[in-house]
Parts: sequence; structure tokens; C-alpha cells
Amino acid sequence: MKKLITILCITLLFSSCLYTKKRAIEKFCTTDSIPYSIIVHDTIIVKAIQVDTFFNAKLDSFVIIKDRLEIRYKKVGEKIFIQGECKSDTIYKTKLVHVKIPIVKPKDKWWVEYYWLPYLVILVLLIRYFVIKKIEKMS
Repeated sequence: MKKLITILCITLLFSSCLYTKKRAIEKFCTTDSIPYSIIVHDTIIVKAIQVDTFFNAKLDSFVIIKDRLEIRYKKVGEKIFIQGECKSDTIYKTKLVHVKIPIVKPKDKWWVEYYWLPYLVILVLLIRYFVIKKIEKMS
């Protein structure tokens, strides 16, 4: 009896069930995917850049403005101050991304897949009936 229990325990130990979730889905469900488009909104922020420098010139002061760039020139006594600034900017980018979304649906029942089976059985029984009837007439 002890030997039988030991053999049973060893058998149970080495025979494991490898039935995973993936295999269960493959057996009982069909995985399908549908194409779907998603709009992704992305924001890019360009930071401001500031630079200060100075040089000698004969003008008193002036300002140059072009797009996001602003340069200020100012002469105070013997010193000249130049301040340049590129203002920050925000760029909005819209992108259309195509993805496939997996759909898991239950498999059809076996009788839906083999809908023709009852018709085949009826046909075979009819053929058998007529063959037996013909054999009886011949004998």
C-alpha cells in the first residue's frame, strides 16, 4: 500500500498540467482584430533663448523685431548693451495613428460549425433504407 501511494505521488509530481491561458483562448475563442484610427495630439514647446552682449556704435538705441526674435541695442555713456531674445513658442502637432485592436469572441458551437452533419446522416439513412429495400425485392 505504501509503495502504491509513493508511485502515485511521484506520478502526480511529474505529470503537470500545462494548460495556459493562451491555449485556453485558442481552444474556446477566436482572436480577430479590427483596424482603428486614433488621433494623437502632441505639443512641442520651444524654450526662450536670451543672450546679452555689448559693443561700440554711434547710435543711441534701437530695437529690431522679427518674428519671435527681438534685439535691443542701448547705449549708456561709454557702454553699449545688446539684449537678444527669442520668445518661446508652442507647436501643436496632430498625427493620425492606425492601430489594430484585438477582439476576442467565443468560438461557434460545434453544431454551428457542422450544420451539414444532420443532413448527411439523413441522406445515409435514406440510401441505406433504399438499398435494403432493393435487396429484399431481389431475393
